[in-house]
Amino acid sequence: MAANGTGFQGPLAFVRSYVRFDEWFFSVVPLVLCAPIYGTLALRRAPGPDFPLNMLLFALFVSAFLAFGYLINDYSDREEDLQAGKRKAVCLVPAPLTVAVLVALTLVGLLLAAAPASFSPTALALAAATYLLGASYSIPVLRLKERGVWGVVCSSFAQRGTPILVAGLLFDLPWVVTFDWVLLSFLNGLRYILVHQMMDRENDEITGTRTFARDHAVRSLRRGVDALLVIEVVLLVPSVLVPLWTVSPTAVAFALFAYAIVT
Repeated sequence: MAANGTGFQGPLAFVRSYVRFDEWFFSVVPLVLCAPIYGTLALRRAPGPDFPLNMLLFALFVSAFLAFGYLINDYSDREEDLQAGKRKAVCLVPAPLTVAVLVALTLVGLLLAAAPASFSPTALALAAATYLLGASYSIPVLRLKERGVWGVVCSSFAQRGTPILVAGLLFDLPWVVTFDWVLLSFLNGLRYILVHQMMDRENDEITGTRTFARDHAVRSLRRGVDALLVIEVVLLVPSVLVPLWTVSPTAVAFALFAYAIVT
């Protein structure tokens, strides 16, 4: 039965909906975590004793950031969602409480990202830039989601690109490995945000929200999504094989398998 007449099956279901857990945990987090694992396998180096703990902290950082990104988007779109008849969980929570949750997710995320790097200014700055880029998609001051192609680029790079840059710093990955995974993850994110905006197209028309998907024909968008998938597959094999003289077969097998699963 629904809890408290809200339509959610208990407090846990409400929290999952509140931060839209199911929309990022199973698709974004695994792909981002692949980067440090692949980098370690590719370089044929044994993980240090702190590797498992750092992976856990990094995974929690990515989760805190993604929860922040989805929550601030829903918080910024409350009026538009109500106008379109979408009663999301964030609409049931007092605005000051949601602001407090956003602040907490930011502070916790920054600490989680900087801890493995002994709280270096570079790690903190990169993590802060990740949060800022994620917020710029929806906050009223910038609201890049209504600025055409900038919206899809910002969302894709914020969710799937900048966290891998953080991983490159924390796990001392070679720049070529970091670049390869940022590129592949970014292209993967472009597909996801285009599909997301296509699904929201009808509601955006009701509320007058001008997204990239709303300004382009559905047929063209679908072709774009298909083309991105082809590009990802074409780039995947050479990307995971670079540099050839250091990559191990285990790393290649892991990369191909992991990408197939999360895509």
